[in-house]
Amino acid sequence: MALKDEPSEIKIIVCTALAGLIESLERKQRKKPASGGTAAPAAKIAAVAASAELNAVSEFAPNYLPLLFNLFTSASSSDPIHHPSFVATMAYVGITAPAVSANLFKQLMTRLLAPATVATMRVSLTQLAQAFVPKLKDEELSFLFDSIRPQLSDSDAALQKRSYGVLASICEHHQQWTRTNVALLTETIGSALAACKAQAKKVVSRLSIYLLYECPASQLTDESLGWLSH
Repeated sequence: MALKDEPSEIKIIVCTALAGLIESLERKQRKKPASGGTAAPAAKIAAVAASAELNAVSEFAPNYLPLLFNLFTSASSSDPIHHPSFVATMAYVGITAPAVSANLFKQLMTRLLAPATVATMRVSLTQLAQAFVPKLKDEELSFLFDSIRPQLSDSDAALQKRSYGVLASICEHHQQWTRTNVALLTETIGSALAACKAQAKKVVSRLSIYLLYECPASQLTDESLGWLSH
């Protein structure tokens, strides 16, 4: 039986356990052993073992991430599996080899931009795209920005909110890209504000903070400062 066909309780357990395993191994990998003493060699061995286990898990990304994608996109936002499947996806993407991650991101974006993709699916795919943001290179970030830019003015409030969420994630994880493109970001968001739904305004406020405090003031125009300060 496929994972998506399992009872909801089983799906939640699997996703929670997978995310927990990855996060636990990452903590062990990052843990710095205390200098000196008999515990230091053991801690180093544990970190090396954790790295090896993470590498082993990451090799299955081409098999497991599509399953997690399907699980997430087939669930409504009120489904109990919706959040655990996204958390598991983010954790798995974080340890996936760059080449594999880039290929999966390309496939996801192809599906997002397909004319036949329905509105509810576009919302889910936009949120999934956010899971890839920390690993994206500059050209991929620009492609993602150009792709979700029209969605900022979409009449679908959920799609708007997820699209602004992608921009907030870009600003949070890629400060240099944000500084380089601050004029384009502020112009784009300022132009889309007239169509901004109430559900997206909290995310827009987060964006305002990033743009005001992470970018040099000299790069912000008077017009952009107007809406950023409100």
